[in-house]
Amino acid sequence: TGVVAAITEGVHRPGELERYIPGISKKILNERLRKLRDFGLIERRDIDYGRLPHVEYHLTSFGRKLAHLLEQIRDLNP
Repeated sequence: TGVVAAITEGVHRPGELERYIPGISKKILNERLRKLRDFGLIERRDIDYGRLPHVEYHLTSFGRKLAHLLEQIRDLNP
């Protein structure tokens, strides 16, 4: 999925993900993030830097394993 690839590349905030993935709407992005969380592939982190709290998404250990497998499969198909 594009969301997992983006998070693997270091894109963690919802607004950044929306800009990184061409053509994805906020609604679809939120649905995908919710499903990936439900499957245990990503985790939501609420970050509070004082006046500017925000949300970030990161791969879980299971998500990192999946991302690694997807990368290997992609490398097999030039």
